[in-house]
Amino acid sequence: MKAMSSEQRECLAELMKQIQGSPGFAVMEEVDRLKRGLRAVKRNRDELVTVLKALEQPGAAVKIRGVQRRKELQFALEEIARLLHNFLSSASAVLDYAEAQRKRLYRSSPFGQEITAEITQRFKCDDDYLVAEKLRNFVMHHDVAPVSWKMSWQAGEPEMQNAFQLPTAEVARWLQRNDPAQDALKRMGKSINVLSFVDRYFGKVESFHVWLWQRQSEFHREELANTARLQEQARAMLQPE
Repeated sequence: MKAMSSEQRECLAELMKQIQGSPGFAVMEEVDRLKRGLRAVKRNRDELVTVLKALEQPGAAVKIRGVQRRKELQFALEEIARLLHNFLSSASAVLDYAEAQRKRLYRSSPFGQEITAEITQRFKCDDDYLVAEKLRNFVMHHDVAPVSWKMSWQAGEPEMQNAFQLPTAEVARWLQRNDPAQDALKRMGKSINVLSFVDRYFGKVESFHVWLWQRQSEFHREELANTARLQEQARAMLQPE
């Protein structure tokens, strides 16, 4: 690349100031902040799912069952509870980030009302959300999640099957009688399969954020386009002649 003259360097510096001070750049930073949060949720989900799948694979039940394996089972339960804690905390946090962003940027805007309506529609009456939030509050302030282990034999299967669960009765006893999560737990049956629950809930959190970013790109189309033009000018100045 040909060396820049002092005049060109000053021009580029001024252009960078315009980019960083532009409304479109501010929107990009807000979106990136939420994307970083969601990536943390995904990493926590992936770590938990990897452990669960390893422990629930055919033949794994034999390695942790029996009195002589009690320490191995206890360690597995504690590790799953720890990873579940991380997942629930980060999932709750990233939804809080989105709400804080809405208040900061769109409080008096119709777009802010649209975001509130979307959150309400997706989460207010969703069983997974209601249970996830209550579990998160419990593991943050009271105790580890009451993860249990169930082993079973299914006809036609060559190996014992096993799964890690959350007994709904254990979760329900932490809640007040009129808490909406009580009804959600009843609909979930006697136990919640941890692997299915985590995958299902992550999908809902991720889907909301994908929707939000798409709508933000539409709502801020002009600001983003202006910033993109400035960035293209800066790239052109840095290209070798």
